[in-house]
Amino acid sequence: MIGNARYRHTRVLPNAAGDAQAVARALAELGFEVGEPVLDADRAGLMRALVDFRDKADRAEIAIVFYAGHGLQMPKDNAAENYLVPVDARLADSRDAEIETVSLTEILRQMGGARNRIVVLDACRDNPLASSMRMAGGGLQRSVERGLARPGPVAQGTLIAFSTDAGATAADGDGPNSPFTTALLRHIGQRRDFGLIMRTVRADVAAATQNRQLPLVTDSLVGDIVLADR
Repeated sequence: MIGNARYRHTRVLPNAAGDAQAVARALAELGFEVGEPVLDADRAGLMRALVDFRDKADRAEIAIVFYAGHGLQMPKDNAAENYLVPVDARLADSRDAEIETVSLTEILRQMGGARNRIVVLDACRDNPLASSMRMAGGGLQRSVERGLARPGPVAQGTLIAFSTDAGATAADGDGPNSPFTTALLRHIGQRRDFGLIMRTVRADVAAATQNRQLPLVTDSLVGDIVLADR
């Protein structure tokens, strides 16, 4: 459970820490082994947390990573890669991404031993870092795309949930949690397949934002995955 709110070089996010803490409490109530939420992590702290989590994920039937904070997408190898932004990141151009941020690919790699992997990204806020960054190399100069990118095919047993559609930005909301996390907390404890829960979350977020925000789910799970088993 990761909540990055107090960024040093870009906009502070009002809900991110509270979102991570609230989801951590909800999963603990469902019987999950949940560590202390990782709040306001720099890149070194974020990588340490992922390595520590890897050992637990290797033994897990279901491993879940929840991230609230800034995120951005950049072209890489003729595709698009999503990156989660630590609080200490300084990003001037695309060459900084590999050393200043953590890719979604790396997150999934650290979860690789779990039978089922769920990644939930409330990470599509309007990010001033993304708007100021440029692609470097080959004389090409263009802005980095806003929001996060739709991922390519994912390994079997994986679900990735984004708080809004590809290339779009998500709202912080006016309450203690973002609209996406508010909807997730409302339904996460139901004894239903998680994929079906996310469809309900999508409907709730669309209603709460007057259809300005529509969560996206990429899913290769096999069979029903029910988080509330009691």
